Amino acid sequence: DEAPADLSGIRVGLPQPWIADAPATPNVTTAFATAVDRISDAGAAVTELRAPVLVPSRHGGSIVGAEAAKVHRPWFGSRPYGPAVAERLRGAFDVTIDQYIDALEWTAKLRNATAAIFGDVDLLLTPTVAATRKLIGEPTIDGVPYRRVLSWFSSPVNHMGVPALSVPLHTPGTPPPSLQLVAPWWAENRLLAVGRALENLGIATFSPPPVP
Repeated sequence: DEAPADLSGIRVGLPQPWIADAPATPNVTTAFATAVDRISDAGAAVTELRAPVLVPSRHGGSIVGAEAAKVHRPWFGSRPYGPAVAERLRGAFDVTIDQYIDALEWTAKLRNATAAIFGDVDLLLTPTVAATRKLIGEPTIDGVPYRRVLSWFSSPVNHMGVPALSVPLHTPGTPPPSLQLVAPWWAENRLLAVGRALENLGIATFSPPPVP
């Protein structure tokens, strides 16, 4: 698809409570709200959607844990692992078959809900991550475990199985906050066209990080 000159006719959904309940830092919240206003001003039809299934779930951890356990079980104990990774793998080995089956059922519900939502909108819009910085050695961001903060928006998309695009916003800050655009299955062309339009409109931009 050609990049549109504006966003007229594009239906953009803001899934709730996925966005409202996020452990987002103030700079991310402010930058996202400003970007939503600019996208609306560019002609997109922006609406909030009630989508209670589209939120992070412990079931996602069960799937990731079971898969990690499958890969690492033959090596664990006979090969060296760092303490942080070893601790996470011990938890992965504890995932039961019942938990894994429950997680697969959750995935099916998540994908059915996603398909229904894309009957009403062309794209979903969220921040990419709920915080732009994580200090090395610090286990939390503003008191919340950092993995929960950094995976809040990307983790559900992984389990939806749909394409997504992250675009950095034209805002102050290094690194800048960014938007996550989520499209239906097989709609990569739409996703990339809107991403290019956001660049053309000056809403999204890229600049290389400073060299020390």
